[in-house]
Amino acid sequence: MKMLKKGRMEALDWKYVVECNGKGFESSRQPCFDTFEIDLNDIVGVYYMEEGSMKIKYGFFCCNCHCFTVVPTEHIPKEFFHDYDFPIVVVEKDLEMIERRILLSENDKKVSAKYSKYL
Repeated sequence: MKMLKKGRMEALDWKYVVECNGKGFESSRQPCFDTFEIDLNDIVGVYYMEEGSMKIKYGFFCCNCHCFTVVPTEHIPKEFFHDYDFPIVVVEKDLEMIERRILLSENDKKVSAKYSKYL
């Protein structure tokens, strides 16, 4: 395969070293505590409901243990939030309420189906 042009987010060349600590959502899963270098393509937004309000946490799902670990927004480039169509995962129990508030694409629904079971 030959790359013809770098994508928008690759051009930012953002990398972040983070430990899988499972901090993000209460889960019965045990984090592996492995250390990863992630890029913007690893970040997902997880939508959930809290006290009647829709919230979002940004982070990654560990490729080893599948725990979700939050990446603080201050460590993510601002361009990510404005210029990037990042994957969305919706906490399964909150899906109906969130679908009333935002329009989920078919891709968002597929990504949610794949990852929400780990939350």
